[in-house]
Amino acid sequence: MTNYQRAKELASFGAELCTEAKSLLNGINSFLATNTTFSIDWAAETLPDNLQESNDGNLDGLHFSRTDLANAIYSLNQIKALLLGESVSQGNYFGNVLKLAQVEA
Repeated sequence: MTNYQRAKELASFGAELCTEAKSLLNGINSFLATNTTFSIDWAAETLPDNLQESNDGNLDGLHFSRTDLANAIYSLNQIKALLLGESVSQGNYFGNVLKLAQVEA
């Protein structure tokens, strides 16, 4: 394989990643808009009436808590800002997101 072919493959891979980033941004926007519509205070001190938790403190049937989700929502807002070139605060945003994704950070 020539150097040009390798460079072309790398350029194509970069384009694929950019397409995935655009798709990620679209997904984040859709999720955040839907979350806003529901107006759920995921981190409320008391359990909102429309939610159920299991004995382990997680949302019933899921592997994460309301607080984990609230942290991930904030993180998704920060990732969105980063993708749009806006200022972001420092934090473990991917760690919060990966916790919900059941992936090791």
